[in-house]
Parts: sequence; structure tokens; C-alpha cells
Amino acid sequence: MAIDYSDPILVQKRLAIAHDVLAQLDQHKLTVEAGTFFDLRLSSIDLIKGGENLQKVLQEAQKPSCNVCALGALFVSMVGIHNEFYLDKGTYSKHSVYEELNVRIVPALPYLAQFFSRAQLRMIEIAFERGRGFFAVIAEDGDCPPVQALEIDEGDAVLFGAAYQLPDARLKAIFRNIIDNKGMFIPESHSRAEFEQYCEDTEVTDQAYHLERFGGEDDLDRRH
Repeated sequence: MAIDYSDPILVQKRLAIAHDVLAQLDQHKLTVEAGTFFDLRLSSIDLIKGGENLQKVLQEAQKPSCNVCALGALFVSMVGIHNEFYLDKGTYSKHSVYEELNVRIVPALPYLAQFFSRAQLRMIEIAFERGRGFFAVIAEDGDCPPVQALEIDEGDAVLFGAAYQLPDARLKAIFRNIIDNKGMFIPESHSRAEFEQYCEDTEVTDQAYHLERFGGEDDLDRRH
């Protein structure tokens, strides 16, 4: 059965999630990081055997450190409020060197789509990653996609995110927009020409994107 995302109950749930994301950011419970869906630093990754309830893992972790992108922040709040996400086979990986639990975005998307439409998830991710990331609409060399390849509003989402240099500020702006628009992310409309000008003028090249994502050459070497 198709989900009616205009249902007032779902609208209220989306608003509650957006408010929770902002609260977690204000309380410094989340580390915002481009290109990272959900990384959780644990005291010992050996505690994860598979099949665990992620909400319980978060509750039992001592001062859990979560690195997230926009969809990852949404995911953390959904898990905290609504529960029902289990670390089944294929949904996560473990990094023993850094004692990290990494939840994979693809198997998490159906969970997120309980409350947010796929189109909204795509727009939120595009805005946060400024056209890069999982739903990339800008090539690594900065080239814009051809007109026919760009879905309506995707360029608007890129330009919304581009207005905020710092990832934390960008993430807060996205979720404030969701609250202001009664549970929907609706960026301001821009012309195709404005989007093309952004692609032409911006310095968001592959190198700059990785600098934001990994923090520098040392971190880039560490992650690879």
C-alpha cells in the first residue's frame, strides 16, 4: 500500500524528528560530516554480534559519538523516537581499528521512507551534500547535468545547501526549513541559469569536497 505522506500523523512525526535533530545538534550529540551516513564510535566494536536493536545500542553506549550527514541525522532521531531498526546482516559493517559501527545507507532507506518520501530524502541529501553524495547531481569536476537529467527542484536544493559553508549550519538550515514548511523540505526556487552559474563559479571540486568530507590529507589517507 502506498504511503500517504500528507497524513497529519506522518506530518507530526516528521516535525518531531526535525525538532529532535536540532536538539541533538544543540547538545553536541552529533558530529556533522559530509559523505558519512552513520558512523558510531563504541567502547568495543566486539559488542556488536548482529541482530541488535540499534536504539538499545545507542542507549547503552557511553557518551556515543555519531558522525552523520543529513540523512544520518534524520536516521538517528528516527531510531531514538520510533525504534524498530535492527542490525541485521547486510545493514551494517564494523571497523575494528577505530571501534566503529557503520550503518549502510541503502538498507536504511526503506526505514527512512516510512515517514519521508523518497523524493524528500533525495532533496535533503542533495541540499546537504551540495549536489554531491549518494544522490549526486553534479559531476566531480563540477559539471552540471544536462537539463533533461535534472529533476525539478534538485538545482534549488543544491543552491540551498550552497548558501551555507559550514556543514553544521547547513544541516540546521535544512531541518529548520522542514519545520517552517510543516514537515516538508522546500528550498527557494531558482532558475536553471542560476544553477549553471553556480556550477561554473564554485570551487567545489573533487579535492575540495574530499577536504570537507575527510578534513585534510592526513584524514584522507587514514580513511583510504
